[in-house]
Amino acid sequence: MKLDDLTPHTWAEITSIEAPDEAMERLMSMGVCPGRTVELVMRGDPLILRVFGTRIGLSSRLASRVTVEPCHQHCDEEEPGPATAHP
Repeated sequence: MKLDDLTPHTWAEITSIEAPDEAMERLMSMGVCPGRTVELVMRGDPLILRVFGTRIGLSSRLASRVTVEPCHQHCDEEEPGPATAHP
């Protein structure tokens, strides 16, 4: 399934990306890379994704190059939690 096929508020794990090197670098700099879990917040152009708790806009052209596997629940175990102070 492609990222732009998801319905809003669906979490999915990115399984692969088929894009030229320049586009791949741009996606990875935004945290969109294989193994990462994202949420589709809103469809459109751009699509709005949640990655590590941050919303980003991604063109539908790039989103159509990202293959995902939907999760049945919030499955972003890598998302950092709140910072805690140590004495």
